[in-house]
Amino acid sequence: MDKLLKALEREATELRSAEFVVSGEIQKVYYRIMSGDDHARALELSKKTKTVKETDGSTTDLTYYDDDLLRCYIIYFQLLNENGERVFTNLTDIDWIKKNITYETSSYLASVMGLKSV
Repeated sequence: MDKLLKALEREATELRSAEFVVSGEIQKVYYRIMSGDDHARALELSKKTKTVKETDGSTTDLTYYDDDLLRCYIIYFQLLNENGERVFTNLTDIDWIKKNITYETSSYLASVMGLKSV
C-alpha cells in the first residue's frame, strides 16, 4: 500500500509535456495532472446563471457551465513553463486566453491537461 501511495503522490507532482502544432511549428507545453481541487475551482469559475422568463411571466434562474470558460480556466490553472511554474498568474489572463487561443488548440490543451466531462 505504501508503494501505491508513493506512486500516486509522484504522479500528482510529475511534470508532463505535450506537443502540438501552432502556425506550422511544433510547440511543447508543460503541465501536471489536474487535481480534484483545480478541477472543482475551474468548474466553479466557469459557472454562469441566466434568468429565463417563462410564458406565465415568472422567471427561473438556470445555472450552467460555460464550455469556453471551462477550457480557459483549465489552461489557466495547468499551463506551466519548463521549470514547473505557472505561465498565467492573473485572472485577467482568461480574456487573453479566450481571444488568442483558437478553439481547436484550447480544446486539445484542455483535454490533455485534464478536462473531465461535466
